[in-house]
Amino acid sequence: MSSKLKITPPPAQKSNQAIIKEINDITDETIKSMRMGCSGALRVGFRLLILHRETGDTEAPGGFRAALDALSSKIPPSTAYRWLNAASTQIARMQDVTDIGDMELPAFGTKEFSALEGELEKISKGMSIRRLTMGSVSPSDESRLDNLISLEESGDREAAKVLEAVSAGRMTLVQAIRAQAGATAKQKGRADAKYLYIDGATGKVRGLFVNSLVTISRAFAQWDDLEEPARNQVKLAWKETVAHLPKELR
Repeated sequence: MSSKLKITPPPAQKSNQAIIKEINDITDETIKSMRMGCSGALRVGFRLLILHRETGDTEAPGGFRAALDALSSKIPPSTAYRWLNAASTQIARMQDVTDIGDMELPAFGTKEFSALEGELEKISKGMSIRRLTMGSVSPSDESRLDNLISLEESGDREAAKVLEAVSAGRMTLVQAIRAQAGATAKQKGRADAKYLYIDGATGKVRGLFVNSLVTISRAFAQWDDLEEPARNQVKLAWKETVAHLPKELR
């Protein structure tokens, strides 16, 4: 008597609607974890910012450097700097200031501290991990930031100095990326146009923006020599420019 071979039937294929539902569910879980990651990163950056305000880059016990050392086994210094920069960028926007030194940072553990951290929590809900690591960088600068961080993590001292300058408020993240890109371009025999940057040798502000101000100043010095139609056109253009000036320049 021969025995019949039992064949397990293939599982019923899931419908496309079921697959789409799983995609949505998994995406919801992923977004939730990403937002929690953003919130945690901003909270860490907030505390690093307070420590940096108190101790700077010194080796003071329990200060900013001590915090970086405590984090070194978990995240590289560049990540800590990016979290700090992301927090400082958001706080500066909330307080309508452009200089990191003008930000009002409450003492740790106070009601004001909790309130500001709550605002950062709200902001983090609209972020993604990628945008958080970019700080205030435009999409066109993403690859430059990646390159800068890779250089720092591989032991490049100049890249590390640039990132530390960002944390100290001497340079914005965007300036750091473009300064590094400009330096790399010069090494290759070409220089990218830079709108505004700090000359590392002299400490002076330079770039296309500064040059344009010199040009405008010289043009206004000859204002009386311009014909009336030309002056009218310039007036319209100038009013439009003034309308876009930052608050502290009006």
